[in-house]
Amino acid sequence: MRYISFSALLLSALLCLQGCASLETAGTPAPDPSVLRVGITPNMPPFIFKDAGTIAGLEADMARALGEALGRKTVFVELPWESLIPALQEDRIDMVMSGMSITPEREAQVYFADPYVQAGQTVLMRVADIRDYAYPELIVLTKGKIGIEAGTTGELFAQSRCPKATLVPFPSAEAAVKALVRRRVDMVIHDAPVIWNLAADYEDRGVAAAAYSLTEEYLAWAVNPGDPKLLADANRVRAQWKADGRLSEFVRRWLPWAKQ
Repeated sequence: MRYISFSALLLSALLCLQGCASLETAGTPAPDPSVLRVGITPNMPPFIFKDAGTIAGLEADMARALGEALGRKTVFVELPWESLIPALQEDRIDMVMSGMSITPEREAQVYFADPYVQAGQTVLMRVADIRDYAYPELIVLTKGKIGIEAGTTGELFAQSRCPKATLVPFPSAEAAVKALVRRRVDMVIHDAPVIWNLAADYEDRGVAAAAYSLTEEYLAWAVNPGDPKLLADANRVRAQWKADGRLSEFVRRWLPWAKQ
């Protein structure tokens, strides 16, 4: 009798949890023309992150607005970073809106909408080391440990341009910065807006961002390669936002220093 009661209670709790789950974030929703399935890895403020359990950031604002413009309900699908492009290719999501840079390797796998902002890689280091890395050339020559987020253009830069360095991968840029504070790595390379955001958050922990960029990159929405209509629709909405100033409003809210 006690076993039956416990089983019933467990089943009831599971059903409650399932019914109370957020309608905005789903696992892998089935294709539905009325739904815009947006793949995200919400660990990259100010582009995409969680604020008290709610998906927030520049990409989140644009994703919701894009869904509204297309007459579709935006549903965020949380995935590991390295799973985003495979999910597009397998038609498990419609778009990636997660601070993704355009690269030739990615362009060979998916469609990219027109860029919405210019960015690039930069470095976060301990304040005590700023003089040692006063110029980009000194980063390239470093023999130290570089913290990177696996699968990002920061990792690509470090692999290709810093042959003497030891690369230390982390699941997120913030995890890499925590390692920097603990002196487990000597610097962190990531997208400049992410580095600037983390520099502000960890300023009192003795770290600072470099005053230069290592690369010039453009960020854009990645689109399911089997859906050219969605690509055209996304570009149409982006062009409209560009013309009426709404795109600048989105970007200025989260990246007041960024180039468009």
